[in-house]
Amino acid sequence: MSNVFKRLYFFFFKIKKFFSNLFFNLFHKSKSKSQVVRKINSNDISFFENLKIKFNYFFSKDNLNYLLNQFVYKIKYLKYRIVYLVKIFFRHANHLFKSGYLAFTLLFYIIISIIFFLIAYNLWISSYNTVKVPDFKDMRVAEAAAQIQQLNLIVQIESRYSNLPYGQIISQSPSHGHALKEKSFVKLVVSKGLENSYLDDFTGQNLFYVEKRLQELSLALKREIKIAKIEEQYSDLFEKGKIISQQPAAGTYLNSVFEINLIVSKGKLPENIVMPDYTGKEISEVIENAQSNGIIITIEYQTVTDITQIGVVLKQSVEPGQQLIKGTTVVLTVGQQ
Repeated sequence: MSNVFKRLYFFFFKIKKFFSNLFFNLFHKSKSKSQVVRKINSNDISFFENLKIKFNYFFSKDNLNYLLNQFVYKIKYLKYRIVYLVKIFFRHANHLFKSGYLAFTLLFYIIISIIFFLIAYNLWISSYNTVKVPDFKDMRVAEAAAQIQQLNLIVQIESRYSNLPYGQIISQSPSHGHALKEKSFVKLVVSKGLENSYLDDFTGQNLFYVEKRLQELSLALKREIKIAKIEEQYSDLFEKGKIISQQPAAGTYLNSVFEINLIVSKGKLPENIVMPDYTGKEISEVIENAQSNGIIITIEYQTVTDITQIGVVLKQSVEPGQQLIKGTTVVLTVGQQ
């Protein structure tokens, strides 16, 4: 072992000496060779002329060839020494591996690194308000989400088909026992059941999507599943045309599903308006006012003998002052000749 370390020391010493000699050759040997040039210098040669002579000599072809040859020689010598030392190392490597010294050293440093990492990680974790992640596997998604919220964590849910029942947790990230800071994310992978085995959740979808999906399920099951009934309701949560609820509920086993009922959103509940008094007014003026108030007008004509009543509203189907929902249809009777 001592011989190997001596050779390594000798190798690095040679590298240092190589670069030292290189710089010496660049900055000192060129000076010694330019002594003749210095002797030529006298008071009658200006500083810039002297500098020009030195510059021309340093970059002359002979001097550059000399420096290049020295550099190539040193590189070849360095290459020789490296190859020699590599051969020496592999010659003794078999002894190192057999003795177990190298393996023991590597194992020792790996164990020390792991210990220091665990200590630093525990110190970092202890500086925050942390909670340990419970084991959510095989739980129902609603129960798991409630526990996550109680721990002041944020739940992320991903659904996929599996052999597990609908709504059961398949996996979680991070795993059970992992320490997390508050407000950290916990990802749950939730089972959607076997593909084409359980009824989808159509909430928030439109009728086109539901019809297309039911066609796919009908082809897979080789029997028809159809929409039996569609009801419309006002909703502040769902846009117009979106599914509010369904019957049977999502997750129902498809073998027992033959038709479904849907409740579709009509959008937000319209605002109430007060029915204006249109009697005695020109029909053109009434139509403009009705459009601005969201009232739908249906006109019925009545023959009159009084010329002043032609084109004038004689009566209306909704009494003035009555509360109406925007979009209500009102029948107006208009005089004509």
